[in-house]
Amino acid sequence: MLESWNMSCTVRDTGAAALRTLGADATDGGYQVLVIDSDLGDMDAFTFFSLLNEQGDPLPPVRLMTANAGQRGDAARCRSLGIQAYLTRPVEPSDMFDAILQSLGADGAQQLITRHSLREQRRRLNVLLVEDNKVNQTLALRLLEKLGHLTHVANNGIEALEACASARFDAILMDVQMPEMGGFEATAHLRERERQSGTYTPIIAMTAHAMKGDRERCLAAGMDDYIPKPIQPTTLAAALADIGNQSPSIRSAAPADGPAFDRDTVLANLGGDEALLQQLAALYLEDEPNMRAQLTAAEATGDLQALHAATHAIKGAVANFSADAALHAANNVEALCRDGNRDALPEAFAHLNDALDRFASTLRTLTDDQRSTAAE
Repeated sequence: MLESWNMSCTVRDTGAAALRTLGADATDGGYQVLVIDSDLGDMDAFTFFSLLNEQGDPLPPVRLMTANAGQRGDAARCRSLGIQAYLTRPVEPSDMFDAILQSLGADGAQQLITRHSLREQRRRLNVLLVEDNKVNQTLALRLLEKLGHLTHVANNGIEALEACASARFDAILMDVQMPEMGGFEATAHLRERERQSGTYTPIIAMTAHAMKGDRERCLAAGMDDYIPKPIQPTTLAAALADIGNQSPSIRSAAPADGPAFDRDTVLANLGGDEALLQQLAALYLEDEPNMRAQLTAAEATGDLQALHAATHAIKGAVANFSADAALHAANNVEALCRDGNRDALPEAFAHLNDALDRFASTLRTLTDDQRSTAAE
């Protein structure tokens, strides 16, 4: 389960072995997540955490305990030992994922995270599933049911547009390739309709073609996220949690550092055509002042619909360059606009401007270097 989220895992089967590992690796930065079973064979989890606290080594930021069944007094003991989450088995992937995310931003005063607290905090979404394959429909419906969401099914893009005309959905899971009308075309029609109505529905693309650049193409088409098929429970839970959770700190969890854009991925998508990359960079830099001006004007007026539209426009442009930092910052601003969260917008907008400045500067360096090489 943990490795499916691209976590690098070290496994130990006794408390003593785990303590030795944690002590030995503490000087190298240690571990970020510690998942401990209540019964470790040579000791129980509470004894383990008592000994760990006595070692004096820095504790991992996320400390999670699993147990077959809860016992009276367990919650108090967890809090006293610095355990942030307590989940009874069998542990649902969505519970594990949410417990880790919440623990990352936790402080000492936060209440103990349990299965019940996660259920209370998790928002129940009304989801439109757009999928023509019956097997994929059945799988997705079962996963959505386990996550506690309501689901309506459309078999293609035409049915999806009809459903959206008569009902409001919190999110749309949209297959990309379907008969009669595919996901990209349906998204374009829906976004045009929303521009007239002033509404907005997040769209998560689903595609069996897990290739480099897929996510960027989906974002450029007006979608908000992308998950590959076959659908994995944790991937689906994470995508829907980003929509359903109103906390901007969760949406901001992705790092904003790293390269301004992924040049290797862009070149791969362009078939290695360096000249085309230079042309696209020049075109973006030519359009950027106007897009940034619209963005700034929308933010100054406080018109959330206009700000969302301006952000979405520039997001579509940077998506062609695999500019993850700028894309994430734009997604955050869009989400806050949809939520009507004006308090968090100034900081999010500042992050977006910083990411766009860095991206534009990198493109200018790219084009300047090309001109210098040509001059030589």
